[in-house]
Amino acid sequence: MEKKSMGSFIAALRKSTGMTQQEVADRLNVSNKTISKWECGEGYPEVMMIPAIAELFGVTSDEILRGERIKKETSYEDIKTGTEKQFKYLLKKSDMKFKNMSFAALALVLLGFVLLYSVSYTFYRPTAGFGLMMVFVIAGCILELIALNNIRSGYEGAGCLSEKGEEVKNYLQMTYRNVTMVFSTAAFSIIAGLPFILIRSNFRDSVITFERYMTLFPFLCAVSLILIWIGRYAYRKNIAGRYFDIVDENLSKQLRKLNKKYILLTAVALILTVSANIYAVYSTRNAYDTRAYGNEKAFFDFISGMDKYMQDRQEAVDSGKELIRPRETDRNVVKVIVDSDKEYFYLVSEYEDVVDVDHEKMTVTKVPGPGVMSARINSVRQGFGILYMIEVFLIGVTYYLKRRKITFTHH
Repeated sequence: MEKKSMGSFIAALRKSTGMTQQEVADRLNVSNKTISKWECGEGYPEVMMIPAIAELFGVTSDEILRGERIKKETSYEDIKTGTEKQFKYLLKKSDMKFKNMSFAALALVLLGFVLLYSVSYTFYRPTAGFGLMMVFVIAGCILELIALNNIRSGYEGAGCLSEKGEEVKNYLQMTYRNVTMVFSTAAFSIIAGLPFILIRSNFRDSVITFERYMTLFPFLCAVSLILIWIGRYAYRKNIAGRYFDIVDENLSKQLRKLNKKYILLTAVALILTVSANIYAVYSTRNAYDTRAYGNEKAFFDFISGMDKYMQDRQEAVDSGKELIRPRETDRNVVKVIVDSDKEYFYLVSEYEDVVDVDHEKMTVTKVPGPGVMSARINSVRQGFGILYMIEVFLIGVTYYLKRRKITFTHH
């Protein structure tokens, strides 16, 4: 379809009726610039506007689409062919506009998700980060709803949804795919962002540690998948189902089988990974450090020092002194030590944490200190957090490719 031919025809019809661009714009509830673009071939009317334009100028929708008056001697097949070709062109343009708006909506949601992490971990403002994310997520959802309303109005205005056809089937598949894509991403973003505002410490503007967040990640994914599945099912049955099934029965069975397979695969993968994560953390907590001394002098110097320390410790206990580790001396404890007449014996971790001494091998086995233990556990959690993300990504990509292959093969 040539936009110029349609625009020129609309301009000719307007001039023949003696109407100005502003008057036409007022009757069609658009701006006069829009009318000017149509007539100059720089734009085209929406599909839903075609019947209104035809009624305004006393012509048929087919004539508006063809950009010319239909002659009486023109055969029905020629009229039908030309009209259908131009009508499909308008539908294609309308579909492309909807897709572009859907991608813009998805970009807004993803930008909000990125801002959540950036603001939370860069500026330590999780509440502000979550608020910014919600602004972008809501904006993306609203944009998607506007796009859906526009394309549905266009199809309904053109009378496309009154009967079953290939165009309507493609329309329902396209809207189902894009709407669920945007709202599924929005649902995951919100669920994944909840720990930033629900899990806080006593410190102002504290942020959940990345390691702890990664521990919760598989559960966040599971909750998100459940909500997304419920949403997709509700949309399919309550909206698209008003017209007819989005896919035929054969394709629907194949997709349901694929969904069950990947839901089971995801559940098994997450259960195994979570179990391995728990076991790794448990093993790390119960792991000991063994130091081997290279010469007898260094080893026996350590043993002599430990024996001397244990003697001093026992004397402190016998004399009623209170045992305390240096790392336990926060501000309150220090104040008690200064103001109290109590006597304290400071424990030495180098000797207190020894659990075994092998004189033959000249090795000393100790319990790792709290700092070392915390660093090791955090490393384990970070590793499994990255593994969770890789699993979700690989499962998602393979699922998408399988689903696309089934749909493409069917068509």
